[in-house]
Amino acid sequence: MRRGQAEILGLAVVVVLVVIGFAIAMQFSLRPRDNVKRQVTDRQLASAMLTALLNTNLECKDVTLAEVLQDCASSNVFEYCGSPRRRACQEAAYVTGLILNRTLGEWGKDYQLQAYTKSEPKFNHTIGGCGLGLSDRESEIFPVPTARETIYLRLDVCV
Repeated sequence: MRRGQAEILGLAVVVVLVVIGFAIAMQFSLRPRDNVKRQVTDRQLASAMLTALLNTNLECKDVTLAEVLQDCASSNVFEYCGSPRRRACQEAAYVTGLILNRTLGEWGKDYQLQAYTKSEPKFNHTIGGCGLGLSDRESEIFPVPTARETIYLRLDVCV
């Protein structure tokens, strides 16, 4: 083999190795990334938000939102804040909407919040919307027991 042919063959081998390396790099960069960390973070976010919501004190009365939700589920007769005064379910809906809009809404997170009992829905808030599949959301459900029935607060953080 002549010297010029050997150099061209060597150059061809280098080009082939570069193309193979580039193909492998593209395969790894185009593959969907593992979103386990994001799922865990969103689930923790949903849990922390519900905990914070339930422990929030109303400005006008010395009660927590959990107590207002209990009233919403059992009788809904007590009046709380606002002018005119809001009943328990209205107050719970107002406070949760305000807090979620000022947190998840401003952070650009889509979410769905539902408050319901076994017998009826009480209220809900939706910003954006999760897809149709269960993998499009991370959910947390907190039960709040009352004398009559349990009210559930469910928060879906859309991924």
